[in-house]
This record gives sequence, C-alpha cells and structure tokens, in this order.
Amino acid sequence: SLYDQNVARAFIQAARGAAVVDDLPGGAFANNAAFDNDGSVLWQGIFNAGVTLDGKDIPASERYAWLKPVQYALVVMSEKPINRDINDGQMNGSIAVGNVERVNSIALVKTNNLVTTDDRANTDVSSNLRADYSVTRGIVGHRSAAGTVQLQGVALESGYDLRRQGTLMVGKYLTGHDKLRPEAAVELRTGAP
Repeated sequence: SLYDQNVARAFIQAARGAAVVDDLPGGAFANNAAFDNDGSVLWQGIFNAGVTLDGKDIPASERYAWLKPVQYALVVMSEKPINRDINDGQMNGSIAVGNVERVNSIALVKTNNLVTTDDRANTDVSSNLRADYSVTRGIVGHRSAAGTVQLQGVALESGYDLRRQGTLMVGKYLTGHDKLRPEAAVELRTGAP
C-alpha cells in the first residue's frame, strides 16, 4: 500500500540523513553489489547493521530488517542464520519452513512494500520523500528512525449518483511520514543513489 511504502521511504531517508541534533551521529548505509544475489553477504550486512546500531546506543529491542521476498529468500538459502545443532525449526527458522526469524537480534520482515524504484519525479509521493531508491535492497532500523502523523483517520462519504445508477463511495485520510532519528537506521544498498 502507498501508506506502507511511504513509511519505508521515510526509513530510507532516515538512513541517508545527517544528524538532527549536534553530537549525535547521522544515518548509515552499507554498499555491496552482492546484496542482489548472495545471501551470505546480505546476512553479514544485516548483522553488521546491528553492530552499527549498537555503536550508536540504539535500543536492542524493536529492531527490524525489511527485505523484499527475493532478498529474504537469499538470507534463508544462505543457511548462515540457521543453527543446525540446537535449532528445532522453531527457534530461528529453517529451510524446510522457509523462514528466518532474527539475525543479531534483528527481526526479519518480508515485505513487498520496500520501495526499490526511482521516485525523484513521482508526483504521487510527498516532496520530502522523493528520491532514487533503485539501489535499496533492505533497511535495518529501530522504530524511532521514522514517524507518522495522522491528522484525520479514514473517513467515508457516500452519495447516490443518478447518472451511474449506483452509490459512489469516497474514502480519505490525512497523514504524513518523515525521518525522526537518522542514527537509528541503516540502508543496505547495491551502490550510490
């Protein structure tokens, strides 16, 4: 949905952002062309992003890595995050089930809403979120990296349209998204945007 994609854009903008407050670090990124096709490299990138967040004193709880299904599958197939000695298929995942729960205490989220397109000219996107996301392969961060303000929840209006012999329903809401704490996000990308 556009709502979820805008939240993803805000997280990526946070990772690309400079420090908001003096004496605090800005966002971070990891560049590696192998994020496209090597699950071991991607797994290592997620693990290192957690280390980066640790170095910035970001809380260890509520950290997430959002990945497209292809990148998520690469991590699972790499077998790096699966411990064969103590894993019963329920603790951190398995190839048979096709899942990995966590990497370095970061919960992995498989989503089709991670934006991986060039949105610099996309007028359907708010101007503060327009950027080139074509190199993004994942985002790792704490929930405090981006925020959403909702002025008005979903409101529905309806009216009978005589010309169409039916009822027309319109739904609307007012909401906005932006970065909050750049230091709480790390972008995994294949090159410079």
